[in-house]
Amino acid sequence: MRQEDLVPYLDKTIDPKLQKLRVSIYEQMIVHTRGLLPERLLKKSRPNEPEEVKEYRLNNYEPTSRDPIIRALNSTYHLIKQSDYKVVVGEKTLEYLAVKKFESYITTNKLNLVDLMFRSFLQLDVEDPNGVLLWKAVHPIDRSLVPDSLPSTMPIDIESEYICSDRIVYLDEKVLIYKDSYVIVDKASVMSFMVVNDTDIYRNVPIRKDDKGKYIYELQPYYKHNFGFLPYRILGGIETIREYSERERKEDKERNKFIAYGKEDEDIKYQVYDSFFTAYNSWANKYIVAQSECDAVKVMSSFPIIEIADTVCSKCKGQGSYFPDDCFKKTCNHTDKNLCSNVSCGDCKGTGTISAFSPFTVIKRKPQSTMGSELPDTRPTVQYFMPPLEAVEVNKVYAQDMWDKAEQCLAIYQTINSQSGVAKEIDLEQKKDQIAIIADNLMNLYEFSLRCIAFYLKDTVVIPYVIKPTRYEIRNSQNILEEIKNVKVISPDLAKGLMLEYIDKEYSGNDRKVMELLVVNDDFYGWTSEEIAKEKAMSVGSSNVSLFDETMFKFHRQGYRVLSKIIKADENNTLTEEQILAKAFELLK
Repeated sequence: MRQEDLVPYLDKTIDPKLQKLRVSIYEQMIVHTRGLLPERLLKKSRPNEPEEVKEYRLNNYEPTSRDPIIRALNSTYHLIKQSDYKVVVGEKTLEYLAVKKFESYITTNKLNLVDLMFRSFLQLDVEDPNGVLLWKAVHPIDRSLVPDSLPSTMPIDIESEYICSDRIVYLDEKVLIYKDSYVIVDKASVMSFMVVNDTDIYRNVPIRKDDKGKYIYELQPYYKHNFGFLPYRILGGIETIREYSERERKEDKERNKFIAYGKEDEDIKYQVYDSFFTAYNSWANKYIVAQSECDAVKVMSSFPIIEIADTVCSKCKGQGSYFPDDCFKKTCNHTDKNLCSNVSCGDCKGTGTISAFSPFTVIKRKPQSTMGSELPDTRPTVQYFMPPLEAVEVNKVYAQDMWDKAEQCLAIYQTINSQSGVAKEIDLEQKKDQIAIIADNLMNLYEFSLRCIAFYLKDTVVIPYVIKPTRYEIRNSQNILEEIKNVKVISPDLAKGLMLEYIDKEYSGNDRKVMELLVVNDDFYGWTSEEIAKEKAMSVGSSNVSLFDETMFKFHRQGYRVLSKIIKADENNTLTEEQILAKAFELLK
């Protein structure tokens, strides 16, 4: 696309209702992923409650919903990173990525490309599925400079840029326009923009005002990449149709936020990406509200209310005010006697009574008069009133139920111990399905990233691609041993692949090499003494000639010692596996 072809796009913007839907998904998710205060959610849940209770709930909020989702993200990261995916890239790209570190966006640490994609962009994808990943050239020395200004002999550097959905101004299959940074124009800070298409990246910069006070922008070259494809991708999530309904319009009006609605304010449907963890978000929101209400009810209902009998203030004699003594004496300094009057009592704060100090809520009871026919006040000086606790328990149970439902939505790590065997198998398959959907999306972003980097480096002899994993699961050593036990019942040979997997986890160096040779070449590896004895007995033919391989039996019993000796002596690793085995069997004769 030529520069002049971009001009019609520069005044375009996303439908504000669609933009609001995209941003709302992001704002809802970061409450849980980043622990932000859900002020609007908490205020909306109880609109008519006393202000002091509302302030208590807001001031005492703790981001407890963050823990499950972070654990799920970490678990997913390990599952994807340790899967059996493969990458095909050119040599130049491989060398560049071996030393290159990228901005993380979620931590201050810089990360290699694998961790950038599978850790940082995993979280960003969950938070903001309608956000954008852009790959762009940058100046290797000064990032404020335009890479187009570099001499042809100096190589560019490459960086990813995460563009939050609230920064996107316009986006389609041809052009991306997003908010970049503020620049000073006539002593005012004015937003500049980046414009990206399939051949170029531009900056759209304000340079001056026209006669009507409108800022005039200039499209300035940033970098000509000439890819022939767009160097940006929407992060992606669960494709869904969302409706901008009367409820959203009402909320906008309540927030005094202008949205350009249609003439008839009809309900409009938009295609957006929901978060992969959107189900968690729904239940976690309910939990946040329930837990906040539970805390408020607990404060109001869990502590006894104290009633204390007040005593008459000795200073003001129960009047709440008194005539200063000085006004009766010559020490009075009032030149005008009309100024002599009662003043509020400081001891009782004008109440006329004094009660003992308490850190809890106190109901002060006025002393009962004994004048006339009234009987003396026989009530105790201090009484305790305990509110009913049923409301506290009901709220507590409900909040726990919402928490359990939220956690169960994170099937990636959630396990229900009480499940039956069949239920556990179903649960395992659900986990694999959820992981596969998330991982497949990240693998696509990873492949796209490798492709962009290779094109920026002009390393296009080999077009990068990713061979996606056949499975996404991490198995510990105990899991593998249990599987070996089950498979061995069918056939000992079938278990050897699992044995190699176990060795890969548990051994290293020469020990790993020895164990791998034993597993592959020892016919009796993993057999018990009873199994070997049975095999030997069965191998004796009718002519009393044993068919049992005594040499292999020796290799089984002494192979580890012999192989270890040979491999240790081969310091330069000059021997092939065949040569090592030949030496071993020669020594065992």
